[in-house]
Amino acid sequence: MKVLLTRRSEDNARMVPVFARHGLETVSLPLVELEDSGCRLPEGEADFTIFTSAAAVAILARRGVAPLAGKPAYAVGERTSDALAMLAYKDIRIGDGSAADLAARIIAEQSAAMAGAPSPTGLYLCGETRRAELEQRLEAAGIALVIAELYRLRPLDMRRQALETALAAVRGGAIAVFSAESGLRLMAQVRRHGMETHLSTLLLAGISEPAIRPLPANLFRKVIHADGPDAGVLAQAIQRNSR
Repeated sequence: MKVLLTRRSEDNARMVPVFARHGLETVSLPLVELEDSGCRLPEGEADFTIFTSAAAVAILARRGVAPLAGKPAYAVGERTSDALAMLAYKDIRIGDGSAADLAARIIAEQSAAMAGAPSPTGLYLCGETRRAELEQRLEAAGIALVIAELYRLRPLDMRRQALETALAAVRGGAIAVFSAESGLRLMAQVRRHGMETHLSTLLLAGISEPAIRPLPANLFRKVIHADGPDAGVLAQAIQRNSR
């Protein structure tokens, strides 16, 4: 069974062995590329750093810097953690892949560490577009954040022939969706070229329920989502629902 991947090319390549372990062949159709926003890193100290995407780590690597590498670095998941380790961060604390879990860990650890001291401050290295959940939870707990929007995901203009070829290659297969944003980007391209009928044989598979919630389920053969925010779990779900 073939699965369409629409993230940036580096992410798609990283998924090839993950899906192959479950007997799935991937077709790469990158709809975005990573771009440095040019944002300057804030001056001054913070008590810890936060990373909710390996993309922010990639930008730091391009710049050849590792701000606050001697302080605790909170990573949303293992991939981000691995990237931080390669960038010389030592005290890396990993969440389970969700913003809620990462926020809960930060609140518990930083509140205990700063008991009786001034409120802790975190440096959040992130993209220009992101969900607000983590920031809202931390600020509600009295943890101040300094935001550095290091990157943006620049949409790529997809030619009709490239989109048609990719959808034909996965006919009867699946589309893997890792975020609502990536799913909506694909739908925008499909609608722009009037190719909605090409989706009718495809399984729409989300990394989570929120990732596929905004997408038109009626256009697909079937819609499923993984039980946890993990690419391997998503691949298993696709394999179970293969024809």
